[in-house]
Amino acid sequence: MNLIEDKHVRSSNLRILPGKETAYELFWSPDSSTIGYLSDGQLHSISVQGTNHNVLAAAPDPAGAAWRGGVSDGEIFFASARSLRVLDLATRKVRELALKLPESERALQPVFLPEGDGFVYLGGPLNAPQLFQSSLRASGAGRFLLDTHWRIEFARHPRTGQWHIFYLGSLYPSTPLQFDNAATMSRSFLVTQIA
Repeated sequence: MNLIEDKHVRSSNLRILPGKETAYELFWSPDSSTIGYLSDGQLHSISVQGTNHNVLAAAPDPAGAAWRGGVSDGEIFFASARSLRVLDLATRKVRELALKLPESERALQPVFLPEGDGFVYLGGPLNAPQLFQSSLRASGAGRFLLDTHWRIEFARHPRTGQWHIFYLGSLYPSTPLQFDNAATMSRSFLVTQIA
């Protein structure tokens, strides 16, 4: 994406938010008040009103990001320089996760699980990534979940409360996936493939 453009669904007006012209890998704060993005080897944020542009952290060779919690006290989880990192927005400190990958592989497109400290990410060789699960406390390699080349998203059904995973890919699991949210807790998710 060359510019950050903002268009309200019920409006024909298009706004270009100030900031970098080379913004990519955009993601929202959970309250939808702020947009995070990667640009020129750095992690940025800007409010949807076009104010409060911040350079948050160095992010060389970036490969996706996700946000959880508040704009000033949440966390941004991002892939950078073949590793996964977490930025604490309250302290502005970045820590690298102890996820171990073979030299020929890299972690891409991290996404927080809806609850707990778990997350999923794409891993493996760039020409054949797979979806893995891990947690912010874990060390070692993540647990394989499914074959897909694309980032996944979570959404809760508004009436049933059931969590769904939306992804692109050719493999459709025949049973719900089990994610370990914490050492003693497991949750089932319905998988929805987008063809």
